[in-house]
Amino acid sequence: MTAEIKKSIEILREIGAIDSADEVSAVSFRSAEDGAEYSVWKISCGEKNYVLKKAKNYELEVYSAFFGEGIYGVPQLVASFESEGEDYFITEYVEGEDLGTCSREKLISALDALISLQSRYWNDLSHENVGYTYEKSLKSRRNRRNYLMDEELERRYDGFLAVYETLPRTLCHDDLLPFNVIARNDSAAIIDWEYAGILPYPASLARLIAHTGEEDDAFFKMSEADREGAITYYYTNLVKKHGIPYGEFRRALDLFIFYELTEWIMLANKYPDGDKKRGEEYMRKARELIKKMDTPKPKAELPEVIIGKSFVKMKYGSLTIRKAEASDAKQLTVWWNDGAVMAHAGFPNGLGTTEEEVISKLRDGLYVILENDRLIGECNWRNVADGVAEIGIKICETDCQNRGVGRKVLSMLIGGLFKNGYSKIVLDTNLTNTRAQHVYESLGFRKVRINADSWKDQLGRLQSSVDYELVEEDFVDHF
Repeated sequence: MTAEIKKSIEILREIGAIDSADEVSAVSFRSAEDGAEYSVWKISCGEKNYVLKKAKNYELEVYSAFFGEGIYGVPQLVASFESEGEDYFITEYVEGEDLGTCSREKLISALDALISLQSRYWNDLSHENVGYTYEKSLKSRRNRRNYLMDEELERRYDGFLAVYETLPRTLCHDDLLPFNVIARNDSAAIIDWEYAGILPYPASLARLIAHTGEEDDAFFKMSEADREGAITYYYTNLVKKHGIPYGEFRRALDLFIFYELTEWIMLANKYPDGDKKRGEEYMRKARELIKKMDTPKPKAELPEVIIGKSFVKMKYGSLTIRKAEASDAKQLTVWWNDGAVMAHAGFPNGLGTTEEEVISKLRDGLYVILENDRLIGECNWRNVADGVAEIGIKICETDCQNRGVGRKVLSMLIGGLFKNGYSKIVLDTNLTNTRAQHVYESLGFRKVRINADSWKDQLGRLQSSVDYELVEEDFVDHF
């Protein structure tokens, strides 16, 4: 065993973390980037596990200043020491996997960890001189501009630098790539705090999502729906609470993502043996993002026809919500008879209805959803009390699911109802429909109650539901 491993074992025994008589093993971790062994070890004694790490850059300083006992979102510090002129520290070992291949549950756990830490240190300038400071980060970011070698990129980069100097600051992990998160479905810990300090708040989130994608050669796998969901979740649970409008937040985040994309452009230009192919790919991504940022977003239209508290049609970009008509009955019949579509509503075998019966049930408050004039789903609303509307939605076509369409449609519907005099929106969903619950909560809905075993489905099985409500001041409009 090396000297630092022997000393870490001695310390763990001295503080009673492991038994003095038990056998202890040490296994080196391998780098997530290149697979090489590096100065991090798993120290195991029976069922007790710890991590020994050689401190690099600002990591030990950050741990000592920010991460006291009981701080959620990081492995707890056990001890630190010096060996042969080098600093080392020991933390608890955290079970889980990194976010190299992302799931929605693990992503939310990671965001909860980040949000908890950033909430604690929001605009806490008493720590501004700890670790990787704002001044050091700004100097590094200014230096990157010298290697872009493209006028369009340089102009946008100047815009990023201007915004960088104006935003609220909080604790940021400035290298929060997905392999620096150890996550389970119910918790997560952020690791490798070598570059961290009080920095402009979007830095960590931008780093976490900028290098992800669905393509085969993406550094990290993350669906577009999960990425957009992460952005909304972060805004709802952190940024909105500090009074920052969503549009302002999104413009700042896009600039920070643009900054992340310039990393590989800089590396390709700066070093003769730089990855030119990767640099070209990131140049394409950067130009696409610039185009997106420069494209005016279409405004969600007010209802085209208003009759009391009823509207006939709404439109946003390629999406349309309009009242259901007799001509829609054929497609509605297909959906309502499809058990996969109707399972969460309690009909796993479908309704077994006919087109004529569907036509007879068409009512005010039943709407169909179209994308590029193709029927893709339905939604509905009804007045349940003075100023209170109850809503429901189903995206029925599977190729339209998991890409943010439902969130957009809900934003249109909810925005229209609020504009037409409603003060509260309520809905319920099946307790097992966690995907829908995530969407509702990202829009600002508050969980009111869980109704356990409160009804039976078509097969006589007990089901549970979740009640949600939303008031206008909590609404996170997707647009």
